[in-house]
Amino acid sequence: MPSCPLCRHADFLQVLHHPKAMTSANRLYETRDEALRAPAGVLHILFCRACGFVFNAAFDVSLVPYGDHYENNQSNSGLFLAHMKDMASRVRAAIGDAPLRAVEIGCGQGHFLRLLGETSACGEDLVAGFDPSYTGADTPQSHIYKEFFGKETLERLSFRPNAVVSRHVIEHIQNPPDLLNAVKDALALAPEARVFFETPCIDWIFRNNAFWDLCYEHCSYFTAETLAYAFRHAGFSPLNVSSVFGGQYLWIEAAVAPRAENQTSAPNEENVRAFSAAVTAHLEKWRAALSALSARGEKVAVWGASTKGATFVQETDPEAAFVHCLIDINPLKQNRHIPITGHRVAEWQTALADGVSTIVLTNPNYTDEIKSMLGDRARNISFLSL
Repeated sequence: MPSCPLCRHADFLQVLHHPKAMTSANRLYETRDEALRAPAGVLHILFCRACGFVFNAAFDVSLVPYGDHYENNQSNSGLFLAHMKDMASRVRAAIGDAPLRAVEIGCGQGHFLRLLGETSACGEDLVAGFDPSYTGADTPQSHIYKEFFGKETLERLSFRPNAVVSRHVIEHIQNPPDLLNAVKDALALAPEARVFFETPCIDWIFRNNAFWDLCYEHCSYFTAETLAYAFRHAGFSPLNVSSVFGGQYLWIEAAVAPRAENQTSAPNEENVRAFSAAVTAHLEKWRAALSALSARGEKVAVWGASTKGATFVQETDPEAAFVHCLIDINPLKQNRHIPITGHRVAEWQTALADGVSTIVLTNPNYTDEIKSMLGDRARNISFLSL
């Protein structure tokens, strides 16, 4: 029996179980045959009845293909870019007028680091990032280490950070206290630094029956309460925990503080039980809908080839019988195939030229942006929203 990575108790409710889940929606393949041979893992999602933390008890990080072919950039979307700029502005506002000395853990290809640099008019900011999947070059104002973050790497920096940022990383960490403790240990060198994390909100997932947001690659899920609990337990003082991006994400700002008493209130099991009961019916509804559209000769596309879209088609169309393709505006994903099911990823112009007449929107936040992108052609498309 596993123990909870946060509180070490062992009293759980099962949320979801999938014996063959794709281990990463962000590693796409050049051919369908390669995609069909992609690694799979067991998704065994549990809810801790003691603290409310949600995690994949069967997670094996060795199955997740991080590296040069890992692609999760979402900044091609104007809506998501605006969200990133908003988060960068929050970091800048918290630091004040001093030159920014920022470190980003899991910086990807440096998109957020560049946005942080754009928030300053003085030109004296310095930023550094850590990410093993980085493929670019350094700039005069930044250095990105192609490795995982740790105290040893922080000691090599040429500056003392006043901000540490980590966006959409902690949900990939099997034992989140390890990451938070590493940050706390490193900040013995910079105790005045503020820490900013962003991660999906499991309460939003449960309330919206968003089964497509529970994926192998994300092995740790937080409520606002469990996120604050994890930070306090690691020796931070949470200053603010807020919902962002339409409630889908949590944003926490914390300061280094002495370790204090740390308890959570009794977690609410109602959303968990309701979600578990609804998932089967939700899947059956979508499978029936896709089958009926296919039977009528409709060509269906799913918009988004990241976690939401890839997980949705794996659950509803595992044999690639009903969904013609996935659409993504990231050119690095186009003309490639998602793992396990082998669905092709196309740009939207190609999908419409192929005769796609129905588009499933996996994230309602992007509805207006997508319809605006399609312009007059949107009038001939039926849109279905998860």
